[in-house]
Amino acid sequence: MSDEVLSLARQYASVLGWRLIPLYALGSRAKRPRGSRWPERSTNSIDRIENWYASYKDDSEGISFGVVTGEGSGIFCIDVDDPDKGWLDLLEDKGELPKTPTVLSGSGGHHYYFAYPSDRVVSSGTSIPVKGVDIRAEGGMIVLPPSPHPSGNTYEWLNSPFDSTIAECPAWLLKAIKEQAGNTDWLPLDAVWDVDQNGHLHHYARMLIHTDWDEDEIRQHFLTKWRSGEIPDTDPLNKWTEASILEPVASGIKAALDQMEAKVPNVNGSEPQQPLRFGSPLGLTDEDNAIRLAYYFDRKVLYATGPGWHVWDTQRWRHDPESLLVGRLAERTTRRIQAEANQHGGKDAERLRKWAKASRNVSRIQAMVSLGRKQKDVKIEHEELDGDATVELLNVADCTLNLRTLECKTPDPMDRITKVCPYPWDSEAPHDEWLQTLDYAFGGDQQMIDFLQRAVGYSLTGLVPEHMFICWGALGMNAKSTIMENLYGAIGSDYATSFNARAVMGAGNENFALSTLAGMRGSRFATASETGENDFLNEDLVKAVTGGDTLSVKFMRQDTFEYRPRFKVWVRTNNRPKVKSTDDPIWRRLVLIPFTNQVPVEARRPRYEVDEMLTAERPGILRWAIEGAQQFFERGFDFPPQVVAATAEYRADNDPIGMFVSENCELVKDESCYRSEFKRQLDYWVQEQYNWRKGPSTMKITEYLQSHYDVGVESTGGNSKYIGIKTLAEPEEWEGR
Repeated sequence: MSDEVLSLARQYASVLGWRLIPLYALGSRAKRPRGSRWPERSTNSIDRIENWYASYKDDSEGISFGVVTGEGSGIFCIDVDDPDKGWLDLLEDKGELPKTPTVLSGSGGHHYYFAYPSDRVVSSGTSIPVKGVDIRAEGGMIVLPPSPHPSGNTYEWLNSPFDSTIAECPAWLLKAIKEQAGNTDWLPLDAVWDVDQNGHLHHYARMLIHTDWDEDEIRQHFLTKWRSGEIPDTDPLNKWTEASILEPVASGIKAALDQMEAKVPNVNGSEPQQPLRFGSPLGLTDEDNAIRLAYYFDRKVLYATGPGWHVWDTQRWRHDPESLLVGRLAERTTRRIQAEANQHGGKDAERLRKWAKASRNVSRIQAMVSLGRKQKDVKIEHEELDGDATVELLNVADCTLNLRTLECKTPDPMDRITKVCPYPWDSEAPHDEWLQTLDYAFGGDQQMIDFLQRAVGYSLTGLVPEHMFICWGALGMNAKSTIMENLYGAIGSDYATSFNARAVMGAGNENFALSTLAGMRGSRFATASETGENDFLNEDLVKAVTGGDTLSVKFMRQDTFEYRPRFKVWVRTNNRPKVKSTDDPIWRRLVLIPFTNQVPVEARRPRYEVDEMLTAERPGILRWAIEGAQQFFERGFDFPPQVVAATAEYRADNDPIGMFVSENCELVKDESCYRSEFKRQLDYWVQEQYNWRKGPSTMKITEYLQSHYDVGVESTGGNSKYIGIKTLAEPEEWEGR
């Protein structure tokens, strides 16, 4: 849980731009902010968030995080404590809410996240005329998943903000909030002030710098309110003065401008650019907005030809195929245009303010995103993602790990890694139940267990020198499904991928195969299960995906792109796929791992018990796999005799000519048979034995017989014979079969 808390906190801050505060996670103070003046202490600085985490993670009251709602984070929340107290009736009357990020709270309530209004401010603590519903907005905060709840439950995302757009609040709901708040809590931005402490003046001054006002107008606004008595003296012994009003206001303005003008190194690693403080305004076109997007979020976004947009989430470049995340950054860019207006006066400022408002239109946001992908500072070739320099690296939850040396380093956006495992590297993570499961599956054969560990470890790397296509299967009750599913869970769905076996079978259509392979770019551990009883491997495709050569693929209705596969294919099935070819190039790739043992009856337990124990050990299973990678680097592969024998048997079972000769022919030096008759009998035989429409071609038969049995060929009078072999069945015996 603790690693997930920090990992998600980083993403909330870096990807969404939310301002976080640390909370007590346990005990009587659970869910409360740690420390005072938390609105002013809120931040989206990764360094500060990591420092908070390091300071409190071992404390008896633990640490979780909340988001400060309001303009600073760009969100406000509808907190529904008990939907049955009128909320459901309200929705039935007014209509369903739009799809938006939603949290299931620990108490069973719901938190609905909406985009903060661009033209008004709503204060936290307001409500709507329904019991059990509160508004978390300006001056408020709300607990974030995966924080624990005093009930023992945890806060969970029902709709994640990383997978869905933050919706605009429905007009009827905004109206209900406004009517309930009256004229005190719901006010236009030009009438916002607070009287509690200097910190609130600082906070609202920071907020107002993002509006249409310049610095002098903001200062004058607060002085006017003070002089009119609307900012009253709260302490008769400590009267407000003009200076005491302007001091926190000035610090708020400076803090906001400093944040906006932070120097940002670009995505290609060059020196930081100068702040975007224009001598004259940047143009007011969609192209200019695309330039702004590329500038303000230069280290946060990149566009790769083929796969598309990616957003840096402090651990990896998260793929954003629907442009949801980059679209959110485009929305934030429009707020920066308002800040640009504050750097100018007169007509320039007015034009920028109008353009900022126009840019919030959906079509303008879409245009900014579309044109942004052409900006040279964010555009890269897709080969740079998960490239050659990363083949011995594995991104885990707490670092980027070198699989050869086990050295850890902080994730670096310049590595261009798009994947991450769900668990940290822990050299002491327990895995006793996992080892026992392997022992049952292989009957205590440590040589086979060690081979499996090296094969899985090799699959964690991006190396493909072994050109292996791994099959494993046997009868049931041998734990092979349990083993595969927990390997997949430990490695995680970034590096591991599960695909439909039809994509590598002869029956699969080309578009389906190309689309499936497109989605496997960057994966390393590719699994498929349950091929059909009569499925044939697409041998050319198997050679292509295991050979390290470049593949040309495409997603449905998108452009073709190329990549070199890094994944190793594991097929789990009780029906081994059939192989037509007897040639070495395909059989050098196929590796059969036999599961010939069943779990002893006395050791069998309900599947849910086994899954529960192994799920708890997944950090240890990842440790086992990583140690397998080290063993691969140290000794490579030496195939156990059990694997060699099982693969040889598999090959023999897929050798129709050899099987036909052994069962229906006799090798005799002075005997012969017509080639056409041999071909006809073989065709009948493979129809019966393999359910094939016809057998191999005459040329294939001839090459096979010459290379395997030293059979000759003789042509007489237009009829060709095989010399040194005869069929045992008479020709008429096959008639009508």
